[in-house]
Formats: sequence, structure tokens, C-alpha cells
Amino acid sequence: MTIYAPSTAALLLLRHRAPAPRLAAVSAPFRALAHEMVTALPQLPERTAGLRKLLEVKDCAVLAALDTPAVDVLEPAE
Repeated sequence: MTIYAPSTAALLLLRHRAPAPRLAAVSAPFRALAHEMVTALPQLPERTAGLRKLLEVKDCAVLAALDTPAVDVLEPAE
């Protein structure tokens, strides 16, 4: 069993692809931000905490998208 650093483990969870294309579209910006954080920030506990919180926010956004009609997801409000 491979043991990952906490920030790497959070990043691995963020790279998980959503089964539905519309949910993948919701989670993609969070995955991109996580990769940017890992490359731009030093490996400190604060980065790990930020990735963990980003994962929580991504999960909330995906759950919200499940309760939203497919047409409205990621479409600009008028």
C-alpha cells in the first residue's frame, strides 16, 4: 500500500473524474485550481489544509449540481 503526503492524497481525490459529463464540468475548475496550488505553493500544512477545503467545496458544488436541472448547470444567469 502506498502512503501519500496529505496534500498529494487530496490532489488524488480531486482528480477523480465524475461519471456524468455535466458533473465533470462542475468539478473540472476545482481540479485545475488544485494542480495550480500544488505547483505554485510550497508543501506546507497550509497548502494541505487549502487542498482539503477545496475538496470539500468541490463536493458541495457537485452535490448542488445533482439537484439542479441539467440545462441550468454552468450556464450564465440572465
